[in-house]
Amino acid sequence: KPYKAYLNSIGKSDLYETLPVTKRIEMKANASNFAKASIKKKTASAIKDVGATKVVMFLGSNGTLDREKLPLPELKHDTISCWKYKGNRDGGFVPDNLTEIKDWMCNRWLSFWSHEVESDDSITVTYKALLKRGVKVYLVGVDKDYLSEPYGGIFIHSHHEKPIWRDKTEENQLGSIWIDSSKKAKKVSGHGDMYMCYQLIHGDQPDNFHPTSFLQQYGSLGNFGIVGVVKYLTQAKTRRELWQLTYDFYVKYLPEKIDYVDCFGVKHS
Repeated sequence: KPYKAYLNSIGKSDLYETLPVTKRIEMKANASNFAKASIKKKTASAIKDVGATKVVMFLGSNGTLDREKLPLPELKHDTISCWKYKGNRDGGFVPDNLTEIKDWMCNRWLSFWSHEVESDDSITVTYKALLKRGVKVYLVGVDKDYLSEPYGGIFIHSHHEKPIWRDKTEENQLGSIWIDSSKKAKKVSGHGDMYMCYQLIHGDQPDNFHPTSFLQQYGSLGNFGIVGVVKYLTQAKTRRELWQLTYDFYVKYLPEKIDYVDCFGVKHS
């Protein structure tokens, strides 16, 4: 509650600035203490769940990524209000105690800043490097992009009830996808190349770019939701078949040449 109250107040800067200085200092201190306690609790829980003897953390990028420069085509989509890559994410402000928390993490655990790359990329590169060295390593987080990892240890809180270990086999590298109907909003879960190809065709809402919307607007694709994508990709019995299906999907529904206006108003052909 103190953390949410703090974030809500600074998110509405006009309200925050009207608060007495002593109140702002108190709210910031409460928010910092809550954040630190939450991180310690989640880390302790992850260590217990996977039986870890060492912990490596990566901290978010420095905000100078080039991803916002991607000239993506402007899409006519009711749910999109910003055309920049990942520009549709909630928030819009950075808590002024964020650096303090990150510095605290660096002093407490083996932690690294991700510079010029996203932290999830740093995590997966390190994860693979440790696996190649024969280290039994678990990737713990909340980002569903990690589901495309085909083997090793993984624990994604939004998709897994407990840690999962997968050996390096062709079957696990192919992976699988399925529709999780256990909650009100259906979602696709899975792992390996199959899940990666699912994202390549269906897209990811936080990325603010929908390949299917692109193929409908500039190509000949009709209505095609998650059920259709899952049914299409699960035809594949091998990784070669899977990637061929993904390639063929774009070839089938896109013309050889298109004209479009990107998110910066520049025309392309």
